[in-house]
Amino acid sequence: MKKLKNLIFTVAIIAIAAISLTSCGKYKGFKKSDSGFYYKIYVSNDTAPQVQLGDAFLMTYSMRVKDSVLVENQTGFDRMIEPIFKGDIYDAISMLHQGDSATFILDGDTFFHYYYNMPFDFEEKELYFDVKISEVIPSAEVKRREQQQQEMLEEMRIAEGTTIQEYLTENKITVTPTETGMYIIPVKKGNGKSAIEGCSVGINYSISFLDGTLIDANPEGEPASFTLVEGRIIPFFMEAILSLKENGKTKCIVPSQMAYGSQGYGNLIPPYTPLLLEVELITVAEKQEIQTSTSVQ
Repeated sequence: MKKLKNLIFTVAIIAIAAISLTSCGKYKGFKKSDSGFYYKIYVSNDTAPQVQLGDAFLMTYSMRVKDSVLVENQTGFDRMIEPIFKGDIYDAISMLHQGDSATFILDGDTFFHYYYNMPFDFEEKELYFDVKISEVIPSAEVKRREQQQQEMLEEMRIAEGTTIQEYLTENKITVTPTETGMYIIPVKKGNGKSAIEGCSVGINYSISFLDGTLIDANPEGEPASFTLVEGRIIPFFMEAILSLKENGKTKCIVPSQMAYGSQGYGNLIPPYTPLLLEVELITVAEKQEIQTSTSVQ
């Protein structure tokens, strides 16, 4: 009986020690995964869909180190991929279900090396990733939506040609498009210096949809000023300005291939949308004038 009591006492001591190690380890309250990261799950919905390879998921997340917040309460969709390295964020998120929330502690150096190609410049190397999974979209549904999106984009691509042709007909425009597909319609002939690449120019401009809806324009009385350097100026702007002399004005029909293409521009410009650009060239500074001005500065 004494040996049995000793055995029970020994087992109890071992159990208490195990509990102490779990709660008072490197990160209190966190567990260590087989992949090496630490995690604490606050809400667990085991019966809800779990994030699987190929699924899309909507998450709200923050990234922080011990005393600094790097990203705070960002919300967006992502797609589950194979982990880029053992114990990365996708490895961690694959543990979660729709409705789950958790904190993961990752190795900051490795994370920033693989995802941002940069060193981790904080003294604390632990990267805390707080995340809540609001929605999980199965991979089959993701593929269906992608196919639907592609079909819609194809319809928009075909419709663009019709839209441009209707505008040309309604406005009795007969100019031939340039090699890039732009229609440059002279409005006012200039009588000053020609705009050439490398010059500094001042312009009034407006960009709108073909139905006249204004998208962007310089403030009245405040011409936009910049230097015509290829690669720094939107191509359709460059082509339009180079067609002008000082005091000249032109109107251009810009096909999407010269503008924002199949991607569009955020929520402002849909994919495959032709634009109407109006440009008035106010001033032209020749190259040597720019160099003199630069050297003085």
